[in-house]
Amino acid sequence: MYALQVGSGVYCLIKRGQIVYVGQAHNIAERIIAHIREGVKDFDRVTYQLIPPAALNDVESLLIKTIRPPLNMKCTEPHNGQEQRSSRSVISITHCVFHHQKKKDETMNVKIRVTFHRRSVYYKTNFWVYEEDVQKGRIVNPKILNDLRPILDKYRNAIKYIASDKSIEFVRNKLRNIA
Repeated sequence: MYALQVGSGVYCLIKRGQIVYVGQAHNIAERIIAHIREGVKDFDRVTYQLIPPAALNDVESLLIKTIRPPLNMKCTEPHNGQEQRSSRSVISITHCVFHHQKKKDETMNVKIRVTFHRRSVYYKTNFWVYEEDVQKGRIVNPKILNDLRPILDKYRNAIKYIASDKSIEFVRNKLRNIA
């Protein structure tokens, strides 16, 4: 097993020897960990190449067009005879904490971040955490993470079948009743 390096690059998620998804990240290690936590994409191996941030879009796009991974291709549709690049149209749901929103009692509200087409919407939760429960905006306390899991699952189930041609406003309206 290899350790992931921190840095920008393009990565491939692999299942049974086949590349099933190509993505890019400014911090590959954090992004792979996020994929594991989200549990949406099924993979058993990861390969990656460190790439300067300025070249990420071009390299990722070239790999997707060449390899045509199934999890990227589910999000593409023909558009005027061309393939539309939409590897970023997958909805991502995760928790986050903002240190600059700390209250006087030193607690911070846990928010649910929903990202779609590179735009994010944040929903407040009833969870409050202390500084020692958070590292780099992510909760590290296993008990709190376990308590958050049903809430994240509820959001993920609500958006499971949203097509990639919808807007962030559509997603926001779909999730309005949950928040």
